[in-house]
Amino acid sequence: RGAMSSNPGGNDSQNREIRELTSEIRAADFHYSASVARLSVQAENDPRPGAPSVSPEGAVDGSSDAYKMPLWVKLAFGAPQFSIFSIYMLISVHCTIYYEKLGAKLAYLAFFTAFARSFDVLTDPLMSWWSDSTRTQYGRRRPFIAVGCFCFAIAQFLLLSPGTVAPYLTGTNGVSYWYGTFFVLFYLSDTLCNVPYNAFGPELTEDTVERSNMYFVQNMFGMVGTLMGAAAPPGFQVAFDFSMEWSFTFVGMVFGAWFIVTQLNLVYSLREREASQKQAAVPLVTSMNRALRNGPFAKILLASFLDSVGWFALAATMPFYLQYVVRPGAHSETSDEMWLAIGLVMFFCSAIVATPFWLWCCRKFGKFRTWLAFNAMNGLTNSLFIFVGEGNIAAAMIVTCLNGAPLGARFLNDSTLADTIDYDEFMSGERREAQFTMFISFVPKIVSIPTQALPIALIAAAGFVQSVDEDGDGEVDPQDQPDSVKNVISLIYIGLPVVMNIFSFYIKWNYPIYNEEMNRKISEGIVMHSSGLPAEDPVTGKVIPPKGNLTPEEINDGNLLDHFSLNDLKRLCKEADTSSLHMSLQRRRQLGGFLFVLSIAGVWGTFSLLDDVTLNFIPSMFQIGIGLSMMYLVIITLRVSAADELNKKGVDVEFVRKWRAQIGDPPKKLSAAKLPGPAAVVARLRERVAKIAPSLRRKGPGGGVDVQLV
Repeated sequence: RGAMSSNPGGNDSQNREIRELTSEIRAADFHYSASVARLSVQAENDPRPGAPSVSPEGAVDGSSDAYKMPLWVKLAFGAPQFSIFSIYMLISVHCTIYYEKLGAKLAYLAFFTAFARSFDVLTDPLMSWWSDSTRTQYGRRRPFIAVGCFCFAIAQFLLLSPGTVAPYLTGTNGVSYWYGTFFVLFYLSDTLCNVPYNAFGPELTEDTVERSNMYFVQNMFGMVGTLMGAAAPPGFQVAFDFSMEWSFTFVGMVFGAWFIVTQLNLVYSLREREASQKQAAVPLVTSMNRALRNGPFAKILLASFLDSVGWFALAATMPFYLQYVVRPGAHSETSDEMWLAIGLVMFFCSAIVATPFWLWCCRKFGKFRTWLAFNAMNGLTNSLFIFVGEGNIAAAMIVTCLNGAPLGARFLNDSTLADTIDYDEFMSGERREAQFTMFISFVPKIVSIPTQALPIALIAAAGFVQSVDEDGDGEVDPQDQPDSVKNVISLIYIGLPVVMNIFSFYIKWNYPIYNEEMNRKISEGIVMHSSGLPAEDPVTGKVIPPKGNLTPEEINDGNLLDHFSLNDLKRLCKEADTSSLHMSLQRRRQLGGFLFVLSIAGVWGTFSLLDDVTLNFIPSMFQIGIGLSMMYLVIITLRVSAADELNKKGVDVEFVRKWRAQIGDPPKKLSAAKLPGPAAVVARLRERVAKIAPSLRRKGPGGGVDVQLV
């Protein structure tokens, strides 16, 4: 199956030439526009070390040798991840305790965290659409990165510096509001800079092996940054005899400076794919619908949701599991807090050491098999905690190391996501990297609130005994917990992540893009479409006509239709009337308005619960509801406007059927598109190759690029 095997009349030489020509076109269209922009400064006979080259043999074979991304490109793209992950980890591990010591109330910190997340619900989709739709001489991503990196660095610096910038707030609840203000600004700047940054990666290469290598480098920066974020504040206090306040301030300065320098280097060194700049912008709802209609991406999104539930439940209960189930402090002279720090360092060191092993597995056994193995090992190693009992410190540390190893393969999630973006380009003729990367990063943000709050509530409901100051030294002492509490902690820490991993593994097992051959056929299908030829979808086997055969007016009408679901389009084919569709959308808008008002009332009515130890998560959940209902209202309102416009223009049933065939859902009454003969394909592709600039053509068996001409 697939685009190339779908020419049954073609002989081997014709199919071989088709493969050569599509590879040449794709290389010229994709690789060089992004990765060799800085090469023009080199002399013709003195190319930059590691300059990209194309191997004809590799291209013909469909192997990863078709394109080698220079190491400096991987480093330029991956380096900012050091600061991003270090700041994320620092905020997750240390920031709450830091602000609590400065006088902030934990419940208020939780509420403001949810408040920032509720803005993400609205700003992340808008930012991804804005970036995808931007057309400037500097690209779609780089202008946002260049401006946003300063906002991100300043916001995180102020978030980490209340003790030195505003010491007069120490000991008052004003420090809670300082946290709320700059935490919201931090995540807004994170959206402004890092949504475009995450979308930049898939543009740099469409080669599946090179993608894995690129995200491997980025993941190494991220893992080292995560380790630094966990260890830096106490490390600076010990190494330089800093106070707690100045330690956090210094950390903010260092990580902020690294982020600005590396992001500006990325903006200067790399260029975006020119073909993406030429595609027309599409409306917000249309873009989101097309992304969610992508079958392979829907599976990744669901798997990401399940993985996030397990991960955040484990992270929320880790301190409780260590302190009340394993109890290392009671069986050694080292405190539980120090054992927790040791465990985190071992966990992330194990992930860093294991990362090259996962890359080797990816090259040896293929990305899909390695991706499944990473998921299976994650669940298997987590289940080993069931054999760790009270006082088994060595066993706990060993299992922690084993459990950290799968984290080193996290780069495969990004590499696999990039494959679904290529598939979306094949189906729609457009690239929406920001929409896809936004959805994947958006899911953990939303899942983190309930999955971190509900386990704590369940532990409290099981009869948790609060810590008390027994000896009057001002420090609270943990109390022995009943078996019911220990069982609940173990169930959440061990059982829930394992169950989530099992379901996630099943979904990933059914992921349809499972080998490099399918990725190659998707790339060839993109070239076929851009050449005005239909191509077979390697996932479904359906023949998809090229979007380039549509007139601009038909494309605009298609953008209008894509405001609605496939079921809505089927109904339009039958009724040719928008009245029922309009009424349905109006009811949904009323529901959205009701939920919005209910969420606001919920926050207002439950705000006093912030001081309740067991119920303080309820106002945060209502705050998340405000963000979700607000985004729902925006989307439904835009769909109502589209329905009004469609009603004014009138429903062309024949075009609706044609459009359904265009998006891979042809009605039974409409004859399916047919594949052209191999001779016609070869002739059309030869015309395309003849138009490629000489500097981007292959240079004989050695490959290579004429750097001076580039």
